Amino acid sequence: MKHIQKHLSVLLALLLAMSLLAGTGALASGEASGGASGDGAITDTDVVYLTPETLDELIIGEEGYTFTTDLTVGRLEIAAGAPIECQYPIVVFFDESDSVENGEIIGNVQFVSDYDEVIAVVHTNDVHGHIDVEPYVKGFADALKASGDYSLVLTVSAGDVYGGGEAVAGSYNGELIPAILDGVYDVIAPGNNDYTSAGVARQNVLLSNLYEHTVTVCSNVMAIEDGLPLGDYAAGYEPIIGAELFDELYEKVTTAADGSLDLTALGLENIEGGVNPYPDTITFTTDNGTVVGLFGLTTCGGALGVDLDTSGSIKTSQACTDRLRADGATVVVGVGHTGWMGENVTGGTSNDTNSWQLADSVTGLDAFVDGHTHSIINRGQGVLVGEGSCFVNQAESFGYCIGVMYLYVRDGEVIAAHGEVIQDMSGITPDPDVQAIVDLATAKVKEDYGKAIAETPYFLNGERLSAGNEGGTVRGNETNLGDFMTDVIRAACSEAMGVDYDFVCYPGYWFRASVEAGDITLESLQSIFANPTVLYYDTYDASQILSMVTRGLNSVYPDKEENTFNQYSGVRVTYTYADGTGTPVTIEVGDTLVYDAANGGIQVPDDWTCEGVLTMTGGEIDSYTGDQADWICHDKVEVQELVASWLSSHTADDYTILPNTVAPDGRIVAVG
Repeated sequence: MKHIQKHLSVLLALLLAMSLLAGTGALASGEASGGASGDGAITDTDVVYLTPETLDELIIGEEGYTFTTDLTVGRLEIAAGAPIECQYPIVVFFDESDSVENGEIIGNVQFVSDYDEVIAVVHTNDVHGHIDVEPYVKGFADALKASGDYSLVLTVSAGDVYGGGEAVAGSYNGELIPAILDGVYDVIAPGNNDYTSAGVARQNVLLSNLYEHTVTVCSNVMAIEDGLPLGDYAAGYEPIIGAELFDELYEKVTTAADGSLDLTALGLENIEGGVNPYPDTITFTTDNGTVVGLFGLTTCGGALGVDLDTSGSIKTSQACTDRLRADGATVVVGVGHTGWMGENVTGGTSNDTNSWQLADSVTGLDAFVDGHTHSIINRGQGVLVGEGSCFVNQAESFGYCIGVMYLYVRDGEVIAAHGEVIQDMSGITPDPDVQAIVDLATAKVKEDYGKAIAETPYFLNGERLSAGNEGGTVRGNETNLGDFMTDVIRAACSEAMGVDYDFVCYPGYWFRASVEAGDITLESLQSIFANPTVLYYDTYDASQILSMVTRGLNSVYPDKEENTFNQYSGVRVTYTYADGTGTPVTIEVGDTLVYDAANGGIQVPDDWTCEGVLTMTGGEIDSYTGDQADWICHDKVEVQELVASWLSSHTADDYTILPNTVAPDGRIVAVG
């Protein structure tokens, strides 16, 4: 038996030691949060250790006890029959006792007296091209490996490695990303922004095959009915970064005598409809011989380049879990871009379930690394879900933090788990090889895209989640970035097409980055417009304007954001959230009052129309069946170039940039 004190030295956080004196009374448990419950007794000879350092809510009886990093020893007396509970999963290590079973869970508190090994799973999600974090992910994982205290250290990404953020992802369509990630991650599950259209899907499969070490794993995608022409696509592939650099970065790539790229080593072939372009599972073996199986999962949001398996995520995950266990895996970990609670939607807009539902439904699943909703779960310390006590966690987004799960294993089975997210990376030594490629990529982007084309005196707010930002979130209210960019798009489209457009409607969720006060560069625009985008124009009547605005306000109310929320130029809206959703009160297009809810609704004649520019994104582009002659810009690059060209040829006298406040120009105003 390995006594727990041997493991204390491997914990990165300061351990809080406590002696629990309970006499011979029983500890009557409250309901465990998703775990097993039961009664147990801890005698006065049992020594109990609590981790991690951030523990501050262990509830015993009706009184809460607070621990700080300065407290190294705490002593509590537990009254007989008092419930024990903690908000998030913690592990209590104790000497062997007849009163508490090894692996017992009471109120989110997992009791462990004996274990064989510890598996560490280092994870990120939704980095969206913010590549600066990657050397630290590798450095942190290598430090855990070097300690010798873990039988296996895995590094995994739960998707959205592309699509936004740093211009490395936007400028070069992600071509530099595989060189950075290879060797950082063992496993990546693709996210919706990694295949937001047919072209992006094909490129993501191509880029995934460049890895020498990393494996992209996904169990619930399949090629569209007509198939994926990957072989044909590869034969004509010309990297934006240039053939020479592409060849230099990737071992599987060579340059032919005529200067063209030879990608035959990638082994890409045309994939028939219904065939998965990725492996669905992968296994690893710990130093102790325990087989650890992983499967990948993604969400269908914005994906028309591939179709999701219509059997659903839960059924697919259960099938993968059963197959992995049948093949000898005794520890099973899911890696999925599915989303935390609140993201449970149906149809083609997102995944068919969220990670809580999945963890609660799949039997035999030990842990799940989540992504998609940019969440911090239980302040980064995760949650135990279901009778099987599946541990779920997510590490926010944009490289703000690194997540780690600790899985304690006895006889090949997980008996306890806890996790944390690391936001302060100052104590981590970044991996020098990964850092060198990050520096190369950053320098190239600065060289090619760093020239200033305009200037802003204010921070331009494109934040997704920004409760602490006075300008709010670009997906939940009017921001100065939304005002500025829609004004520029409207002016640029009007000049390019010779039409004085009345309005521009652009979804807030498709502004993918903010801009700091100072220079606005092409790199800035690459980051803002980093995803597949089409601008198109049409003539709209009042009912269509009302529908557009109503959909844009769907479910938006204070402190909430939605993908449907729009930013406007030429449109002014007041709305109410009294019924819990955003409902239009008035709508103006230019100087025309189009709608007034208090005075009968639509205020213009039936033959009234206006000219507008709207945006299609992701799967909308692939599924468009109208006339492409109405498209002003056919992809994100054209949008970037349109905006860059207009800004380069105009001065600050031709546009207005407003301070970073909620509804800075009064275009979208809540009135109650």
